[in-house]
Amino acid sequence: MPAPIWKPGTLYLPGDLVQPASVQPATSSNVANGDFSGGATGWDFTGGVAYTTTNGYDGPGHYCYVPGSAASGEALNQTQIPTAAGESITATCRIQQGASDVDHTRGLVILRWYDAGGVQIGSDDLGNVVNDGKDGAWHESTITAVAPIGASYARAGIGLYQDSNDGVYGDDLVVTGTYRIPADALFYRAVQPAAGVSAASEPAWPQSLGVQVIDNEVIWEAVLASRVTWIASPIAESGGTEPNWPTQPGAVVSDGTVQWECITRAVEDENCPNTKVVAIMAGKVFAADGDITRFSATANPLDWTSENDAGYLPTGMNQANANDMAVLAPYRGNLACFNANGFQLYQVDPDPAAMAQLDQMEGVGSTWTLAAQAVANDLLYLSQQGVRSVGIANAAENLAAGDVGSPIDVLVRDAVRVAVANDNKIHSAYYPGAGQYWLAFTDYPPPALTISGDLPGGFVGDSGTYQYTASGGVLPHTFAISSGSLPPGATMDATGLVTYDYTAEGDYTWTVSVTDSDGAVATLVDSATITPVILLLIGTPGSGSTTPAAQTSEDGATFTDIPRASLSARSACGYGGGQWVAISSTECSRSADLLAWSPSTYAGTAAAIAAVAYGDGAWVAAGSSGSRFRSSDDAASFVSVYDADATYTCAAYGNGVWIFGVAGTVQGPYRYSVDGGLTTAKGSAVFGYQMDCANYANGLWVAGGRQDSSGTIGQIRTSVDPLVGWTSRVDDAPSAVVGVAYGNSLWVAVCEGGQVLTSADAWATYATQTFTATSPVAGGVVFSGGKFYIFSGTQVSGSADGVTWDSAATGLAEARDIATNYEAAA
Repeated sequence: MPAPIWKPGTLYLPGDLVQPASVQPATSSNVANGDFSGGATGWDFTGGVAYTTTNGYDGPGHYCYVPGSAASGEALNQTQIPTAAGESITATCRIQQGASDVDHTRGLVILRWYDAGGVQIGSDDLGNVVNDGKDGAWHESTITAVAPIGASYARAGIGLYQDSNDGVYGDDLVVTGTYRIPADALFYRAVQPAAGVSAASEPAWPQSLGVQVIDNEVIWEAVLASRVTWIASPIAESGGTEPNWPTQPGAVVSDGTVQWECITRAVEDENCPNTKVVAIMAGKVFAADGDITRFSATANPLDWTSENDAGYLPTGMNQANANDMAVLAPYRGNLACFNANGFQLYQVDPDPAAMAQLDQMEGVGSTWTLAAQAVANDLLYLSQQGVRSVGIANAAENLAAGDVGSPIDVLVRDAVRVAVANDNKIHSAYYPGAGQYWLAFTDYPPPALTISGDLPGGFVGDSGTYQYTASGGVLPHTFAISSGSLPPGATMDATGLVTYDYTAEGDYTWTVSVTDSDGAVATLVDSATITPVILLLIGTPGSGSTTPAAQTSEDGATFTDIPRASLSARSACGYGGGQWVAISSTECSRSADLLAWSPSTYAGTAAAIAAVAYGDGAWVAAGSSGSRFRSSDDAASFVSVYDADATYTCAAYGNGVWIFGVAGTVQGPYRYSVDGGLTTAKGSAVFGYQMDCANYANGLWVAGGRQDSSGTIGQIRTSVDPLVGWTSRVDDAPSAVVGVAYGNSLWVAVCEGGQVLTSADAWATYATQTFTATSPVAGGVVFSGGKFYIFSGTQVSGSADGVTWDSAATGLAEARDIATNYEAAA
């Protein structure tokens, strides 16, 4: 057990325990058999170090050594040298190298520290290295070190190392320094018959159990210290992640081996009103509840129901108006209850039967509970007309002396008007030293009127609401468009709320103005760009050299050709970073407006390109034979980033991760990248055969694939973090799932056979729709401008709900890929 350090001139009672303040000398005798005269007793040897009896430092022939070609090691003395943090120990030993060359053999002294549990602390403290034998003489290695924090004892030893055929020898380990008596050794108990004072200097402490020493008026006896070790182990242990806390009182949630119950600090009595208008008097809590004033049971604010103890004052029945109680304040031991038109004065008592109405006044009331203040024997409060007092007095110079009224009414009426309009709090305080009643008004005069907001632009078909906000001035605020016009499909009401369903593309500018009730005006110039939603279709051209290989559409029903001379046949397309990209095995082009196309620097091969996607400032295209190409300069140039012989089926980016679908299971069924698509790693086997599509939206990765190479059974998996794992969702889709998209709070998947699946709960459940697209589906599905679009065969099919679809024929012979600027922005 711990004991205090001995102190001079201190009063000690019989039974007091101390430990010495001084430190005791440590000599070589504290290291047992340090000169090996007792053989190998008391030593631990490691490596090739062993004890021998040939020649030692002192001549008799006892030492440790490492013979030539044996492993290096150490001889560690078993003596535990007691110490404490901050105390110094010096250790020395002798090293002899025989006939070895310089540095072929080495030796040194070692100090090793341990805690009370015998666990080594930190690294060894090492002495100087003896590496030059100088004709076989013995040389000293020494180390002086300070015990680290937590040290309880040290062990000293000799380290011997060689890398030749020569031997090296160690002997004569000596330890000197200072150390405290360890906590589990001797303490000293005061055994004199009465309290006594210690001497000015420390006594010579006996080192044997039961021996006594006189210390002035104190007699100390050496006793064996005892130590109690407490080991704590948890009764219950929380889990690794925070539970989903229930909000209903009484509900229980499991958290590892802990069960948490939801409790509430709220008063649960249904008769307790939820109000800030409260007063505490006569051992009860009084609280406004509409036009009555409820009170709790005496000395029990949790009880608002007990008969003949809790109840209410019928303030509503004693007034000529229907206003609610707004202020409760004490007045000369009674309770003043205010509404906007007057007040009533009640005698209150722990016994409800003794309560009674004493007085009432109509015409001057208050609604500011924080502005009622007891002033000497009066109660001052704030009314619409100004400051009033309950008492009647003549003087107005000192508020403690009587009524106030007219002298300051003109100073507060406008502040009261603004406070009422802006619903601001008004506080009061009484300053007895000056006999003053102070009022504090929030934001008076009111701050200057300002308006803020920035209506979001977007795409044709985007819908929603947006609120302009105003601050300062005096409420209410009235908003209007004072010049220009909102984008078509947007309207704003007098509260500044804009409701929009954009119908036309373009750049629009307008001015929003706001007027407060005092006539102050503030304006804001705002603008927005509405972008058309565009689909880019890549397909196989029809017969003839002028038939298009690509088309655009804003509605999925009418299509505009991109001349073959501008964009030849490609296999994949995408949008991102303000650029459209269309790519094949040997060609790649980019465009900002779908009108002018520029070739990208691209060293394509004969390997087919299956997909191209944009994410985190980079474009990545992937295809067969492990072909992957990357661009970080807006698709101006692509470079190969091949790192696996995989046949890629899709590419997608989301939440800092690239996902690449892979055919087969050798390199697949997918690979992922967390360095911008530069390198990939093989993902877990989440699909039976391969991943065909992936999309990240609404905080979730959704991927589709197939069970086997035939593609007759489709699968869907979801993941919050693909590096952690995927959840199996669908294992019986009617064919391979080749496209997934999210929009309108709905996930839609399309199968290779044209079947459509929908889910409104992140694929926890799903439905197979009756609509079937033209098979095989090669272009997948995208969400664009409020609708899902499937590009298959020669037609595009569109639907807002995934159930009802409209189809329109394109001018392309066969679908290859579809992209939209809307999906990238969303």
